[in-house]
Amino acid sequence: MKEYELAEKALLRALELDPDNYSGNFNLLMLYRRIGDRRAEAQARRFDEVKDKHMQKTQDFLRQIEIRPYE
Repeated sequence: MKEYELAEKALLRALELDPDNYSGNFNLLMLYRRIGDRRAEAQARRFDEVKDKHMQKTQDFLRQIEIRPYE
């Protein structure tokens, strides 16, 4: 089906609503790479930023779990 324009439009809209969305940024990066879009490099940098935030949130969450006593 390869409806790349439609996919890009949907991903960009999703990222308007949630700019730090991990899946949306990753999928936009994969789309740009697949179609050979010159924006892939910039999107790769953006995804790295989002990935770092995502990893930090995950680590913070796991720390909270470790701190809470068992009942």
